[in-house]
Order: sequence, then structure tokens, then C-alpha cells
Amino acid sequence: LRLEGRPDKAQGFYERSLEYSPNMQKTKREYVAALLEQRKYDEALGKAKENFDSSPENTYHIHAYFRCLIKKIGLTIEEIETLKYLIDLVGKSHSPKKQELVTAMNLEYDIIIAPKPIEQLLQDISKAESQFPQSPNVGRVISEFKFKQKIISSRYSYREDC
Repeated sequence: LRLEGRPDKAQGFYERSLEYSPNMQKTKREYVAALLEQRKYDEALGKAKENFDSSPENTYHIHAYFRCLIKKIGLTIEEIETLKYLIDLVGKSHSPKKQELVTAMNLEYDIIIAPKPIEQLLQDISKAESQFPQSPNVGRVISEFKFKQKIISSRYSYREDC
């Protein structure tokens, strides 16, 4: 259901599955992905942190926690440091997708937390698009940026790639 674009329906199934098997990593990851697709960042943040705390080596848990935390309004200095730490963790992971994820995370960090001059951001975006043209993670960040900058008039909703 999540992959068919019905994350709200998928969320219910994940919740029921977790009642039967509360430690199933894939279900926990997919549950957060369904919340992210619905842009329920606050709701997803607690779950994503739980997943990360229980399995800090899981690249997808790290990435999901980053995605939720970066959307939090009123980040503390400690939370900003956590974002940097999460980027570093993914960079040190053994995941075959680590470079793609680090690129997306760095772009999002540079756009939201430590804005660079627009010319530099556009150069970074162009480089990321050419490096990872099929990446839903990079594409989502770029699409959100372009939408907010009024470069595009509507946003294509990229699904969490787990």
C-alpha cells in the first residue's frame, strides 16, 4: 500500500503488525516511511529516534531519523549537532547507498540549517542531480527546494526509499 501511494492505509497495517511483532526492524522502518510520506514529521520523530536508538548501525533508521529531526521547528544546538552526527554515521556506514544518502542529507542540511548562497546551492543541486539522477532521496530534497524557491509551481512527492 505504501508503494502504491496509500501511506495512510499502510500506516494502519504497520501499526497492527507491530502489535504482533514489535521488534521487527523492517516493519518499524516502513512505518516511519509511511509517516514521512504523509509528512507527519512530528509523529514520525519519536518512532524514528526509537528505531535509531535500538539499531544505530541501520543506515535507513539513521536517514529516517535525520529526515524527521531536520523538519522539527525550533531545533536546539544539540539537535543541530545530532544532525551533523547522523550525516557522519551514514558516511561511515557500509551501505551501498551511503553516498546517495549523504549527498541528500548534506543538501537538506545546507538548505535548511546552514544556508549557502543561492548560486552555491544551485551548483550543488546540479552536481547532485547529475551524480544521482534516479535517486528519490536526492530528488525529494531538490524538489522541495525548487518548490520553496518558486522555481517549480508544484511539487512531485517522492516516496521514502527503504
